[in-house]
Amino acid sequence: MLDRLLGRKKVPISEQVKEWTKGLRKESRGVERKIREIRREEDKIKRQIKKLAKDKNSLTAIKTLAKGLVQSNKTCDRLYQAKAQINSVSTQLKLNYAQMKVAETMEKSGEIMKTMGQLMRLPELQANCKEFAKQMMKAGIIEEVVAD
Repeated sequence: MLDRLLGRKKVPISEQVKEWTKGLRKESRGVERKIREIRREEDKIKRQIKKLAKDKNSLTAIKTLAKGLVQSNKTCDRLYQAKAQINSVSTQLKLNYAQMKVAETMEKSGEIMKTMGQLMRLPELQANCKEFAKQMMKAGIIEEVVAD
């Protein structure tokens, strides 16, 4: 109701799911990009540490660079966790949408079954089947007499 008052259109759920998964994929790619940037920086730091290791006087610089390397590793780990959570949310979203579609389909099939049950009128069908069986039995008996 609030949407109608504000002039917003109701967006179908399938469109919302597509939009949300698109946004989650975009965020996941952004996290992956950050991880690649950090790994490149780590490689640069490792090269600097190797270069400074040859010089015995730069021990404090090596320690500082090593601390930065450890921090960047921790940052990458956190980014991998964030990416895993994003993928989990995306999978959960798709699962919930699929369950919703199955529920809708089950509801529709239930309605169809109800309508078919109303159209068939089971007691009348049973009576017709009994009558047909009697007729077939009479016809079968007559066929046996004719065959003899």
